[in-house]
Amino acid sequence: MKIEIANEKEGEKVSAVSCVVRNIFVVLWIIEILVLFISKEKRIGDYVAKTKVVSNSKVEKIKLDKNALLTILLCFCIIFLFMFFVFKIFSSSSFELLYWI
Repeated sequence: MKIEIANEKEGEKVSAVSCVVRNIFVVLWIIEILVLFISKEKRIGDYVAKTKVVSNSKVEKIKLDKNALLTILLCFCIIFLFMFFVFKIFSSSSFELLYWI
């Protein structure tokens, strides 16, 4: 697959700053997933950085069935819950930690 990030208006390669701005929004991955279901072509970072993904060759669209989508969503939820509890444990005192157990 030969894809690259291009400027939305000119279609030229983007600068490093635009790539950084585009990728900052990856931390909002839950919202990114919702936006991808609504807009199949762009992420939040693409809208903010005014970029788009273009292909240099014919790229086949990936078709995911319901089981694959549910598996991906389940993995993201497990990672999110794991991160939530890890940060909760590190930010709480030992007394609060015993309360959770």
